[in-house]
Amino acid sequence: MNFKQIILTIALLSLSFSCGSNTVESDMNRIKILSSQEYAIKAFSDKITLDHQPNNHELFVYLDDQTLDSLEASFPEVNIEDAREPAVPPKEGYHDYEQLTEKLESLVDLYPDLISLHTAGKSTDDRELWYVKISDQVLQEEAVPEPKLLYVGNMHGNETVGREMLVYLIDHLLNNYQSNEQIKELINQSIIYIMPSMNPDGFESGKRSNSNWSDLNRNFPDMIDDENSPEGRQLETQAMMKLHEGNHFQIAMNLHGGALCINLPWDTKANQSDSEKFGDDPLIFSAARQYTVSNQKMYDSQFDHGLTYGYEWYEVNGGLQDWANYFHQSVHATLELSNTKYPDGDTLPGFWEDNRQALLDYLSTGIHGVFFKIKSQQGLEISDLTMEYTVDGISRTINFSNSVAEKAMLAGTHEITFAAEGHQPKTVEISTWNFEGQLKDIVLEVSAK
Repeated sequence: MNFKQIILTIALLSLSFSCGSNTVESDMNRIKILSSQEYAIKAFSDKITLDHQPNNHELFVYLDDQTLDSLEASFPEVNIEDAREPAVPPKEGYHDYEQLTEKLESLVDLYPDLISLHTAGKSTDDRELWYVKISDQVLQEEAVPEPKLLYVGNMHGNETVGREMLVYLIDHLLNNYQSNEQIKELINQSIIYIMPSMNPDGFESGKRSNSNWSDLNRNFPDMIDDENSPEGRQLETQAMMKLHEGNHFQIAMNLHGGALCINLPWDTKANQSDSEKFGDDPLIFSAARQYTVSNQKMYDSQFDHGLTYGYEWYEVNGGLQDWANYFHQSVHATLELSNTKYPDGDTLPGFWEDNRQALLDYLSTGIHGVFFKIKSQQGLEISDLTMEYTVDGISRTINFSNSVAEKAMLAGTHEITFAAEGHQPKTVEISTWNFEGQLKDIVLEVSAK
């Protein structure tokens, strides 16, 4: 079987591996088999969850005891290798739940004008899903709404590097606010949301899933098959969905481990033509490429200089990335930080050096673009409007519920069309700029009766 055949076979298998938005898996069995023997797991596709696809000749999957027994009995010729990831309690160098809570609380005490601590909800085992907001006026409402940026870590409990990188990042932003111009601009001109751990229960027990054995990155409403409803989903998933209500994140990323790359949308459908690609593909590709250029190890990984499209790697249905991009019109990627999911704590400073500048640069993407206030000829604000644009032949339409239309965009001059019910559409050609606390006015004329 050649390379293209293997990739095609994996893609076809993945259609059934993803098991819908409420997949429940057991972390007790993770196995490795040869790609040439994928026919065996295809027979049990409704009971199996695919893990990372690290190379062209091996598959890693999760399955329960009963499915494993049936697989071995049905296909005795298949070479099944135990690849389980034993539960490991928090290691030295990592913040466990109590230490993470104390760390975040201490930073609020040290920098009360720059950071506030919030909870998005409770985990299955009643732990707070902490996130911080960082901004120069964090305790009050800005006169002009600022771009919102988001990092989420540790949604797979045993993929731990991202959790600590976000703790490092919070520290770094606050400690260097006065001395680093890039950091000062970010904090002054945006609101940065950082959730170090979306799955604190999984981290505490050293397993991938939450305490209900649910893979949280298969638990969101799927863009093709589901309605955008929290009903029946895990508490952690519901909390993340609630965080997105009323928050349009200009740029976002969730942090994982098990590979070394950035995974771009879409995860649940092909990205092979302009008509299929994510509408902000030029922007997210540029931001991701800048990230991997900054992180030399990622750039030199087995992927295309550190980049891959999700579906072409392996399909995921019900993932956070596609949900945020489709239902909340974000620009959201998935960052894979380490080939080892739970490395020793003494390696963390090295990971930080590899990712420090790249994490900052990715956030900075979110404060460059276009920032408008949409008004009528009478000076009244217009709500419920759309903004349509085409970049490099790829189009996207964004809906805004109020009169503020802020959009991160690639640097350059773009043609943008605004439309609202009862008003004539208006197309403008405008060059992008860095947000500096002001909105440019766009005036729409009332439609002729």
